[in-house]
Amino acid sequence: MGDLAEMVRVLLIVWLSGLALCVLIAILRRRISLEGLFASKNAGRMDPERVAVFVSAVVAIGGYALQIMADGAVCNEDMSYCSMPDVPDTLLYLLAAGNGSYIAGKIVRKYVRKVGLHV
Repeated sequence: MGDLAEMVRVLLIVWLSGLALCVLIAILRRRISLEGLFASKNAGRMDPERVAVFVSAVVAIGGYALQIMADGAVCNEDMSYCSMPDVPDTLLYLLAAGNGSYIAGKIVRKYVRKVGLHV
């Protein structure tokens, strides 16, 4: 059973790497547009909160993926049930901070537009 699990793990890594490569090639060939990823529609300039939520998501997903590759699945004693490892609290805090900054930025920008200030 260990050989099968290792083979599946390697195949998943190869498949996900291939998928990431396909997406990267499509981005570089401009088939996938990144316009608006870091900038709002109205201002047209980069919003720091969008960068913060993107970076926190990428770091959290990468950190969790590294943990899964290092630790593997969590199984009970008789191996009848296996599950993904728990997400570490630090990654949850990182995601919460990134999303909190995004929401706070949206609120501030809406208020600033109402008042008529330019930020």
